[in-house]
Amino acid sequence: MDLRLVILVLCQIFVSVLSDGCRVGDKTYAPGENYTAEDGCNMCICTNTSISACTKKACITIPTQTSCVVGNNSYNHSELFSAEDGCNVCRCFNGKPKCTHWRLCWPEEKTQCTVGDKVYKHKERFMAEDGCNRCKCAYGKVRCSNSSRCLSPECKVGDKTYKHREVFLAEDGCNTCTCRYGRARCTRRLCHPKEEKVEKVKE
Repeated sequence: MDLRLVILVLCQIFVSVLSDGCRVGDKTYAPGENYTAEDGCNMCICTNTSISACTKKACITIPTQTSCVVGNNSYNHSELFSAEDGCNVCRCFNGKPKCTHWRLCWPEEKTQCTVGDKVYKHKERFMAEDGCNRCKCAYGKVRCSNSSRCLSPECKVGDKTYKHREVFLAEDGCNTCTCRYGRARCTRRLCHPKEEKVEKVKE
């Protein structure tokens, strides 16, 4: 007998003796045994090294529930039907309705925001009434920022108080300042000092 053939047979016997098989869940499969994967679709084989080698096919999931109950109506899996608003479209999928949410189907109160005498469209941004925070119309509701810098829009400089966006003369009498969100922001020009009047001393 060929020596190489003898070695090959001995190796196969040695590997099969060492292998305990493949354990999947509460089941054990012998080396070389074929079985169905846990997804119920792919196929596996137990190798001599106790490792399962499985196919990786894209399997179609079978729905556990085949119908959707909406109100007094029942729809089959994958069946299309009109949503309760009479505008959007739904599909029954695995016992649950999946519906569209088209903007054109929104009621009027969700497509605009009314603030005082002004009307803003959905996603439109605008300045808040405090003149500092920013607002946005979203699904019929106004959502505004709440910045801490907007809490005190006035600026106090010395014994004087200035309103937001008010322009005033700086303390050096040369630069100008603007009150913005409670802070005075001033120019930084190089100003010449004022000439002092020198009185002549009479002899």
